[in-house]
Amino acid sequence: WNKKRMKAFARKCQTLPEWDNQKRNVVALSFYTLMVGNKESIMPFVENPITIVKNGQIKKHTIVSLREEFTKNFEAFHNFYQYYKWLYYPMVCPPIPHNYPNKTAEDWGGALHLEYRKSSVHNTRAGNYYKNNSEHSQKSINALNALQGTEWAVNKRVLSVMTNLYQSNRCVCNLPPYEFDDFIFSVPFPEGEPKEVIAKWKNERAEAWGLWEKTKQKRMQMEMRLLIADDLKDLTFWHAYSSDFRGRCYTQSSFLSPQSGDFDCGVIQFSEGVKVDKEDLYWMRVNLANRWDQDKGSFDDRAQWVEDNLKMLCDIYRDPEGTVDLWEDYKAKKNVSFRRLSDTIDYFTALETGYSYVPKNLDGTCNGIQHWVGITQAESLAPLVNVVHTTKPGDMYKYIASNATAKMVEDREENEYFNMFLTHWEQTETDKQMPRGLPKRTVMCDPYGVTFYSARQYIRSEGHLDWCRPLLEKLGLSWQGAIMECTSQIWSALQEALVLPNEAKEYIKDCVEFCYNDSERRKEPLQWVTPSGFKVRQYYTEHVEYITDIALLLKNDVRIRSTAEMWQFTDTMDVRKMATAIPPNWIHSIDAAHMVAVVIYLVSMGCNNFCMIHDSYGVPANYLKYLPRISRETFYEIHKENQLKRFKEDLEGFTGHELPSLPQRGELDPKEILSSKYLFC
Repeated sequence: WNKKRMKAFARKCQTLPEWDNQKRNVVALSFYTLMVGNKESIMPFVENPITIVKNGQIKKHTIVSLREEFTKNFEAFHNFYQYYKWLYYPMVCPPIPHNYPNKTAEDWGGALHLEYRKSSVHNTRAGNYYKNNSEHSQKSINALNALQGTEWAVNKRVLSVMTNLYQSNRCVCNLPPYEFDDFIFSVPFPEGEPKEVIAKWKNERAEAWGLWEKTKQKRMQMEMRLLIADDLKDLTFWHAYSSDFRGRCYTQSSFLSPQSGDFDCGVIQFSEGVKVDKEDLYWMRVNLANRWDQDKGSFDDRAQWVEDNLKMLCDIYRDPEGTVDLWEDYKAKKNVSFRRLSDTIDYFTALETGYSYVPKNLDGTCNGIQHWVGITQAESLAPLVNVVHTTKPGDMYKYIASNATAKMVEDREENEYFNMFLTHWEQTETDKQMPRGLPKRTVMCDPYGVTFYSARQYIRSEGHLDWCRPLLEKLGLSWQGAIMECTSQIWSALQEALVLPNEAKEYIKDCVEFCYNDSERRKEPLQWVTPSGFKVRQYYTEHVEYITDIALLLKNDVRIRSTAEMWQFTDTMDVRKMATAIPPNWIHSIDAAHMVAVVIYLVSMGCNNFCMIHDSYGVPANYLKYLPRISRETFYEIHKENQLKRFKEDLEGFTGHELPSLPQRGELDPKEILSSKYLFC
């Protein structure tokens, strides 16, 4: 902020419309809410009471101003921190390793300067950090250090393609617009119309504004992403890692992160290439086919798909910008356009040079349900999520879609919604039934505590039923009714399929409620130990609501009054929240332990670069052939032991009382896991 920039900013502000009183009041109330938000902490504001005598009347007011100690060093503070882009940037030197035992801030790894490091385990609600937060084991610390030792580089060719496509303003490959207009909603307000029509207009306007706002944010993020990538394109960089309270590993910066979305993952690669042989090229073809949504067939089928489409892929490699229509992924969610391009380019680079640079991933098949199958030994579910040997990958999404379709067929004549759905699918789907993508997110999220409401929101937000909107008015049906009827059949099919996992979920929720029947225990977080030795402490406390009555004096003695609602967390556990959160948190802690085991195994084999995203394991191309075996062996090592029994024993140690008996398990032999071919595929 030099003089020239400040003058330019001032001129720009002069062209802005003047705020009305309502906007001024909102700002004033927001500042006051900040000031009274936490009386125990030092706030940058101070209250100065004053007395005014006017026309013989005495009036007392309070002036809210910045504290002197906050403002005196403000300029020096700003001059220093304006250059600290590390909040968004990866590191350009190797991160400091995390130490074990991870007891003090000096043991945290990451940034070079201690004051800028994030804790090795981050839990914002942990209260007293060292008493209530989770604790690393030696294994989990080793895995963190291995992940943050990975050396990254910008994929210059993909960066060039991404930049050119973005600046062309074509909005392909899920890119935001380069040129952006203010929000305009052209539909006029329905003056004098019934309340239902007005309500519909308001909903449509709110949806349009929400889409515009998301697009604006997406564009700002793209500008920052391209700026950072351009800064780092000639450098090697690293990502610092830390864990959440369940042991899941996360990068500390989101831009150019292997755990972020397609724009970030697609534009990075390992800094050093690895030499690949004939077998490695086979697995590279498997990985490439996965990127092109060919992951339902066998490994041989996927490799053959690449061979059959080699000419198309070669055209993309030679001219990415001229062949966008070929490689663009049209999905609104989970779009993989640039990862698809990156893997295509890397495959032909390997054919020409013998070296590969881009991470190769294999994903778990409904990984949460895979762990529930291992825990409950549900033999009927095992083939659907590839926990046992199958000749081709099982498809849980397709199974639920088929069962939901069958339920609709039974009531087709009595339900107009079902008849509309089935008629459409018979005309558009090759198998004449519900597409597998429709229940996918609901099924995927079920192990983590999905509700009927959230399942309904998934179907609505992902646009699976947008095709029926024009038909609904003609049939006299409602949009909300269509979503509700479709969700109800998916939900029913899902509950019928996941009987044993659902019983186990209810059991651990009951156990948590039992633990906190003793009021003395309500001051302590719930804790258990994962298979990696990581000690989890689950900490959700009750809160107290405060209503602050605010009166502000404006010009000409005009007063406004408002209330500000604030929460203050206590140190007493919220039993309801603790119980509802335990199924997803426990499963997340187990899949985190599985990833740690896979990383430790790969390190022992000499692998030193990783691209891990919880249940998607990425490695250099010359290690991909080992990944299916490593993932199933480590999965077996976890589930050969009864994890539900182990969890029960941990809680009994916590509460000092015996818990109810374990629920019935299935008859799956854990050794069958070792024969699985597609556990991670």
